[in-house]
Amino acid sequence: MISFLNLQYFLLLSEELNFNNTAKKLHVTQQTLSGHIKKMEHDLGVKLFNYGPPLEITPAGLLLKAHAEVLLNQMKKWRWISLNSRHPRVAL
Repeated sequence: MISFLNLQYFLLLSEELNFNNTAKKLHVTQQTLSGHIKKMEHDLGVKLFNYGPPLEITPAGLLLKAHAEVLLNQMKKWRWISLNSRHPRVAL
């Protein structure tokens, strides 16, 4: 199963196209980052990157990137709305 964390790691790597830089930005090891990406590839049954050099995103990776960006943006909006909601609480 793919998690939001997997998607966040994937999206940053798809922008950076560099495992070392991405791992540093995420404050994880390259091995941890690589494990997340390999798990996603296994779960989805597709290669998300061509492991060059240079590292390149595949067509399947581009498709996932487009959908992941939308999904994570919607999640951010939902969190903002839920945190900023002014609905009164009902006392039971």
